[in-house]
Amino acid sequence: GVIALHIATRSKIKFAGVMALSTYMCEADKLTEHKTETNIQTPILMCHGQQDEVVPLFLGHAAFKSLEANSFNVSWHEYTMQHNVCVPEINDISAWLTSVLK
Repeated sequence: GVIALHIATRSKIKFAGVMALSTYMCEADKLTEHKTETNIQTPILMCHGQQDEVVPLFLGHAAFKSLEANSFNVSWHEYTMQHNVCVPEINDISAWLTSVLK
């Protein structure tokens, strides 16, 4: 997820979408100066567990806020889970993939 967010926001190659599960963003403080416009409208799905003991929720949410502040097309979902997946998250991923890949 860290790599996907970093590359997609700085790439000159257009992506269909970016899925970032239970992750954070490196160099978020440099996003404004390093971002490209190529993937501004690319859908970015961010999902995170409220009890994540590996990547704390606040780190994921900070990444979301940074993307949002830089006008990226990002959506945020959080779930009652740790650093894993749950059925509601899988359903949201399925719906997102269906909308992005149609």
